[in-house]
Amino acid sequence: MGFHITDQMVCAFGAGTVKHHGGTGKRCGVITGLSFGNKTCKGAGQGQGAGPCATLEITVEVSFDSTGGDSGGPYWEGGSGNTSPWRAVGMHTHSMDDGTANAHGWYVPISRQLAALDAKVIIVRLCTDAACNVP
Repeated sequence: MGFHITDQMVCAFGAGTVKHHGGTGKRCGVITGLSFGNKTCKGAGQGQGAGPCATLEITVEVSFDSTGGDSGGPYWEGGSGNTSPWRAVGMHTHSMDDGTANAHGWYVPISRQLAALDAKVIIVRLCTDAACNVP
């Protein structure tokens, strides 16, 4: 699990947050803990009722929430993400309903994602700039 440390500052970006709340879609907060066996359901965080569900083996919980449509968005650490170096730490997997008191989001560590893709022999190259230098 490496560098997912309680109280470590992380930030996230989500397209749903931009759509529903405006701004840049960036939210930051701290890691509040690791969870094993969290269950997430499609549509559950958007007030649409629960669709298909999945149990995630390992998730990292954070002190802030995202919103419906942010799933798959990046989480990173490294200052505010504006000028200091960034390090990808995970991908957003779960939001609570907007307006939920003490809402918090979850992400799956990037190391778990890359290992799962590698096991399926899917070659992944992380982008390091906006153009992604795709050949």
